[in-house]
Amino acid sequence: MTYLRRLRLHKARAELASHCPNTITVTTVAGRWGFLHLSRFAEQYRQLFGESPSETLKNDPTGNAQASQ
Repeated sequence: MTYLRRLRLHKARAELASHCPNTITVTTVAGRWGFLHLSRFAEQYRQLFGESPSETLKNDPTGNAQASQ
């Protein structure tokens, strides 16, 4: 189960990192990868990647933070 959870977390991270915050939400991505309890998803995500899912989403694919609007 740990392997599958980590695999899904990595897939969710890849999806978050490749989208603009205006086109997708963390909730949508979490649900798509089978994480129905959002706070648990965020906790596990932060433990694995050292940042929240929303922080990943705010960064553009090149790794530069997008300007706040």
